[in-house]
Amino acid sequence: FTVNSSVDYTNMKSSSMNLQTDGFSSRNFAMMMFTLPQDFRITGFGGFMSPRIQLQGKMSSFSFHGMNVSKDFMKKKLSVNLSFQSPFQKNMKFKYTTHGTGYDQVSTNYRTRRELSLSVSYRFGTLNSQIKKVRHGISNDDQKAGGNGNAGGGTETGGGMN
Repeated sequence: FTVNSSVDYTNMKSSSMNLQTDGFSSRNFAMMMFTLPQDFRITGFGGFMSPRIQLQGKMSSFSFHGMNVSKDFMKKKLSVNLSFQSPFQKNMKFKYTTHGTGYDQVSTNYRTRRELSLSVSYRFGTLNSQIKKVRHGISNDDQKAGGNGNAGGGTETGGGMN
């Protein structure tokens, strides 16, 4: 069982428009997975987003939910997943309200939300966690046997030959 939630505080100000607004909003998500005999899995999830604060208005809240049913075959190499997204909600409604001097605007948008999908995946091999590491060394051959630090191959000064 997993639950994630966050709360945001928003403070917006526009000096040129002489506007200021603030407020709290949240995002919430929950998921529960059950592993059943014979390599079946059932997962249910849902979420809620509170209204979002905007400088001159708000975006409406919305929620979502869904369920996945999975089955593994062939020693867990083949997986079949049937997913239902918001089966009880045909459309997701987004309502934006904007307020200004002398006007109010309401915009409503709908997004198709109901979804049914089928996916099939196959695992071709295993991931080997032991990856061969190649060692590289630095060859510092600018100092030769004489140790004079002259990599150019010239002659030493100051000693001469006797």
